[in-house]
Amino acid sequence: MGRKPVQLPPHVHQELTEIKKEIDAQYGFGISYWEAISYLIRFYKQHSKKPNQNQHGSTK
Repeated sequence: MGRKPVQLPPHVHQELTEIKKEIDAQYGFGISYWEAISYLIRFYKQHSKKPNQNQHGSTK
């Protein structure tokens, strides 16, 4: 468990919380929630990076 916690802006956290509530209400279980959250966090992290903040030395 050496992962550093992801710090999300409050508006993103609120949106993800609302998505969780909708999924829980519609399906009654949370597995889809975690898949959706993982995707949204990856999307947010990829698109919020500035070009000069690449931490892994990649040129993507």
